[in-house]
Amino acid sequence: MINPKTVTWQVETLTPLHIGDGEELQENFDFTRVRDGLQVIDIEKLLDSLADNQYAMGEIGRSGFNLNTFVRQYKIDLPVLYTLSCQGRPSSVRRFLKDGYGRPYLAGSSFKGALRTALWTSLDRRNLPSPSLKRDFNDAVKKLDGRDAHSKITRALQVSDSVSLASGETLTVSDIRFFNLGHSNKPLWKDFSSRQNKGRFQDTSGIFVETVKPGVTFYLRAAIDPFLVNEDVRKKAGIPACKGMNSLTDLCKTVNRHSLEIAEREQGFFSQYGQNKTARFYQQLIGTIKETDASQDACIVRLAWSSGWIGITGGWLQDDELMQVREKTTLGKKGHPVFPKTRRLAMADGTPCLPLGWVKVSVTDTAVFYRAGTAVEDVGEQAETSSPEPVEETPVDPEKIRRDKREQFTASLPNPQDFPAQSTSFIKRVRDQDDEDLRRELCKLLLDLASKLPKKKKLAKAIKNGKQWAVALQNLCIENGLEI
Repeated sequence: MINPKTVTWQVETLTPLHIGDGEELQENFDFTRVRDGLQVIDIEKLLDSLADNQYAMGEIGRSGFNLNTFVRQYKIDLPVLYTLSCQGRPSSVRRFLKDGYGRPYLAGSSFKGALRTALWTSLDRRNLPSPSLKRDFNDAVKKLDGRDAHSKITRALQVSDSVSLASGETLTVSDIRFFNLGHSNKPLWKDFSSRQNKGRFQDTSGIFVETVKPGVTFYLRAAIDPFLVNEDVRKKAGIPACKGMNSLTDLCKTVNRHSLEIAEREQGFFSQYGQNKTARFYQQLIGTIKETDASQDACIVRLAWSSGWIGITGGWLQDDELMQVREKTTLGKKGHPVFPKTRRLAMADGTPCLPLGWVKVSVTDTAVFYRAGTAVEDVGEQAETSSPEPVEETPVDPEKIRRDKREQFTASLPNPQDFPAQSTSFIKRVRDQDDEDLRRELCKLLLDLASKLPKKKKLAKAIKNGKQWAVALQNLCIENGLEI
């Protein structure tokens, strides 16, 4: 078998980046406030230090528990994992994905998923049925990039996890606000405390998330297996033809075209609705994408959380196709002409104006990858690290990662009769997944669970009656191409 040529990619963040692990840090349990920031506590070390004090151990986790009061009462020096800069007073913070030593990294599966989305938009879609033929259209879309996991267009693409970085030097807490169009396309801001739209962002509260700061560089390894892109092998394996998979150069070109379409669309959106700072950002990004595309083996791509419908799910649909899909489903707010009508923006210089997740990818010297791996120190104590293995020897196994997450999710599912009351948290967990295939599989598990409800709570009846949990599950299924 031909060995793939592996390259080292440096991934530089252009805007704040959030890849969630599905967990939240809670004030006065996971973190405390300090001047201009937060201190994240090493809970395991704290518990170890209290192992001989059963009374103190019994206090932790009780209703009304306050970490600051607890520390003063028992005269404890809190073990700090890392300190984050933060403008604001969050009661909870969505956590960034980290390795076993508590260091942030880019998951190869997340990165590969973003590349797959860009590749998907380059496929020949001329023979797709009309969206008005809902079932035929959905079936054809699902099979367009391969009939199963073994025949996906990205099967030949190998992407490693990145080298991990130190949390305190890499992460910050970003205040995320939600720009939203109201009636008559009036520009508004969604307030998460009241669930109402407001005219000024200053009158709203959003959510706080751990993000990688702009200007941070990760290093990872990537390759395209020439054996699997060989024409005869590809056809026998049932892998659809995709020009972007011929080489890493073709891949970068395809990704840049996709990113340019998104940036131009978003620039128009924010200009139309008076968000000038964000519009100027996208105007600059358009120039950056064009400059990057002129150089070989480099691209601009949007990753993970906040990519939204345009970046992940349905950005390839033309306006008339999207209209037909919306007519056949409950996608978007009924009667509202614009979809999607909401955007997540990070605060910068006192204004919510920065979209999340934009990064620049370029090829660099392989030695940098290994130097970065051996230079990383664990936060709080020196960690013994070894150089990561090359992708050729230990390729990332996305199937194993997906299988493990699916098993964990399945094990946590409640009884069918309890699902409606707990549906919000499970639907959120599905949406937080960056892997499209995994999101679809987890969504199907929820759909199967809902189908086992007693007759009085049957899913179809609940949707007809406008039950919030049922409509939310229906929307999740639509987003992931599943029929109810």
